[in-house]
Order: sequence, then C-alpha cells, then structure tokens
Amino acid sequence: MDEYITLDNVDIGILMRSLNKNFGINSGSLAKKAIIFFKDNPDVLDNDQYIKIDESNVRRPEPGISYYNYVPMDAKYFINIKKTTFGIVLAILSLLYDENIFSKIIEMIFGNKISENIFHKINEDERCILLELLCKKEVSSVSNFNYENKECCANNIKCNYRRDGICFRNQNQTNEILNQLCEKGIVKFSNKNYRIIF
Repeated sequence: MDEYITLDNVDIGILMRSLNKNFGINSGSLAKKAIIFFKDNPDVLDNDQYIKIDESNVRRPEPGISYYNYVPMDAKYFINIKKTTFGIVLAILSLLYDENIFSKIIEMIFGNKISENIFHKINEDERCILLELLCKKEVSSVSNFNYENKECCANNIKCNYRRDGICFRNQNQTNEILNQLCEKGIVKFSNKNYRIIF
C-alpha cells in the first residue's frame, strides 16, 4: 500500500475524521500520540513525507500543562504520510496504550484477508519445529521431527529439550507442540503433511 494520507491546512477535527476513515479508530488520545511521535521523530519519514503544524494562532496551554505532550486544538495541520507508515505507528502505539484496536488497525492497513489471529508469540519449544518446517516446506509425519537422543538440529537457538548438544524431545512432546501450532493456525496438517500456513 503506497497510498498517502494527505491533508493541507486542516484542523484537528478533519484530521481525526481522516484517521477514523483510514484506520477505523475513534481514539483521539492515540491519534495525538501518533502526531506527537511524528513531530518529535521526523527522521522516521522518507523525504516526501512530512507532518507540519502551524501554531501561529494557537492559544498556549494553561500553566502546569506540559507543552511537550500538547496537541493544540486550534492549530492547522499539513500532513503527507504513507498510510502504512502512519498505520504501523498507530498499531505499535495501540499495543502500548489500547490493545483493543490493534487488530482493527492491522486489518485496515493490510486488508480484510488478515485475521485477528495473525500475530502469535512463538515459544521456545515451538521455534525449533517451525524452523524445520521453514527449511523443508512440509513434513510428512511426527517421526520426521524426532531427534530424541540425537544431535540437536538447531544448536543456535535456546531450547528446553537440549542438554549438552543432544535433543531429548520425545515423540509425544513433538506431537503436542505440533497440535498447539495447528490450533493457533500457524501450521496445517493436510494430505498427511504438516506445513506452515502462509
């Protein structure tokens, strides 16, 4: 997606409506955090992207209010930022401040084909099997993952089943991990093969 959010000399209300339309968010707080982020970190933007705020007619905040985190209501905004750039910053900020809208933002950025379950934290036990599937594309049976009492196939990653370079993960443990990956929708078992779902 290389579409841009382009706004010229608009107030905060129009800016908020644009963000709602593009990302489905109604969180003014989250949008303000994104604006502050771009204002304070212009180096994350490509040369053709910018956010400028005209504060020439702005009333300053009351004493005691930090101007650093202040997004003036009567300022004028000039924005030319890629939707993906703005969306990814919003998504990251939503993880920090409002996780409930993370999936919605990701779906708005990447389309409806992305499910709400697209992001999973992979634990150490799952990592080894996923690495093997990535290398082999698909594996025909649980026994093909069996390295019990053999040299570990992934000595470069931390693993709960390795001791002194030898794998102690048995077939039942392997089967349990594969079932977990299938339940998460990361791995699929079909036509007698396990494969990663892309």
